[in-house]
Amino acid sequence: GSGIAGASLAFELARRGIGVTVLEAERTHSVHSTGRSAALFAETYGPVGVRALTRASRDFFLTCPGTAFPRQDTPLLTKRSILWALSAETRDLDHGLADIEGAQEVSKADALALCPALRDDYVCGGFVESGAMDMDVAGIQGGFVAEARRHGAEFVYDAPMKSATRTSEGTWRVETEAGEAYEGKIVANAAGAWAEVVARRAGLSSPVTIAPKRRTIFTFNDAQFDDDSCLDWPFLLDARVAVHSTEGAFYFKPQGRGTFIASPGDGTPTEPCDVYPDDLDIAICIDSIMKATRFNIRSVASSWAGLRSFANDGDIVLGEAPEAPGFFYVAGQGGYGIQTAPAAAAFAADLIEHGDISDELKSFGLTAAQLSPARFAT
Repeated sequence: GSGIAGASLAFELARRGIGVTVLEAERTHSVHSTGRSAALFAETYGPVGVRALTRASRDFFLTCPGTAFPRQDTPLLTKRSILWALSAETRDLDHGLADIEGAQEVSKADALALCPALRDDYVCGGFVESGAMDMDVAGIQGGFVAEARRHGAEFVYDAPMKSATRTSEGTWRVETEAGEAYEGKIVANAAGAWAEVVARRAGLSSPVTIAPKRRTIFTFNDAQFDDDSCLDWPFLLDARVAVHSTEGAFYFKPQGRGTFIASPGDGTPTEPCDVYPDDLDIAICIDSIMKATRFNIRSVASSWAGLRSFANDGDIVLGEAPEAPGFFYVAGQGGYGIQTAPAAAAFAADLIEHGDISDELKSFGLTAAQLSPARFAT
């Protein structure tokens, strides 16, 4: 796979002098997940392993323009705080927002000042995370691909995997549906929503369960906020998102003057496929947003859906499959794949090259066992 997981790992391995061939089923990269992200970097977002990988990725993103990505001359992260909005309906939910490290409770007046689109009769306060940032997804993904190639990695497109078998010499032979064959010591399964499919095609009898879930996203315009002031608004999340409830949940952020990107925060189980947005989900989300804000959403400017893929415990899966030497998982990124990509790639590359992760990654509280597929073994 050549999405964010595969591209970042290819970059990390190639710059260490390890030969890499990336097989991608589609005609280009970032088709199903990476290119369909709402693009927020938040160190408080996700389970324990994800948060550690996000913290470990921060410096890479802030320093790589001109260094790791020498042809990138613009920032990959830009400041965008998060505002968790509370209403009379949601303030008593077991949302745990007060327990978020660095989150500051704000009053109703503060919430209205931060996001003037909120209705006075809806919001009653909230919590702000000031350390979050927008991500330049195209710059990040494009940087990983370009620099992986510059270090010698090869990307092969239109190459869906048919099978992978362990040879008598201890290498892996991967055959594509077109009949092309590739051989190497390691197979890295960075196939996103297709990770479990790939594992089964590689002959694993007990692959890690990786469940794809649909996330619907759409954009809308509102001329009453067509000025520069809205560009500094926070990424606003309804508190129901924190309790993983899609009943009336929503989030939105400005995308440009008078243009906003929004989602119901859904996670609808689906098969791995080219997923499409659900019109009913969008309609319900618009209704919820208009009840909470002064937006007048007359139409949807654009809409799409992406696949977010999860292991059973919600954390990323990085490491060698216990039953298949040389078969490594780089999967289960959920909605956190882009923000964790640099550290997750270094984590996987360390395991492939040395059998353990670096002291630097350990300093963030990470261990190889913590994210290993072996944690699911029974």
